Amino acid sequence: MHLIKRPGCCEFDSGVSLGRLTKACVVAAVAFILLYEGLLEFPAELVYLAVITFFVVVRLFSLLFTVDVFSPFENLFCSVFMGGMMDALKRVTERTEDGPAAAAKNAHSAKPKDE
Repeated sequence: MHLIKRPGCCEFDSGVSLGRLTKACVVAAVAFILLYEGLLEFPAELVYLAVITFFVVVRLFSLLFTVDVFSPFENLFCSVFMGGMMDALKRVTERTEDGPAAAAKNAHSAKPKDE
C-alpha cells in the first residue's frame, strides 16, 4: 500500500502523519475541555464561534497559500521541549571553547612563508 505524501503533513518516525485538520481538531478539543472545566471565562457561544472561525481560517490557508498554520508553533515546541534548544547551546559552547585556539591555529597556518 502506497501512501501519498501531502504537503503540510508532518510525519513521525512511526509513519503516522497528522494533517492540518487533525491538528485543528486537537486545538478545538483542548478549547472545549478548558471550557468544560471552567478554565475559560468566556460564554460557550463565543468559544463555538471561535472554533468554527479557526476551522475556516485553517482551511482557507491550506487551500489558498498551502501553508501550515501550525508550523511556527511546532517548531517552537520541538526546539524547546525536544532537545533542539539544548543541541544549539551545546554547539555554541563547543565553538566558544575551541574558538580562540582554533582561530589562532588557522591564522598561523594562513600566513604565507617568506623564504
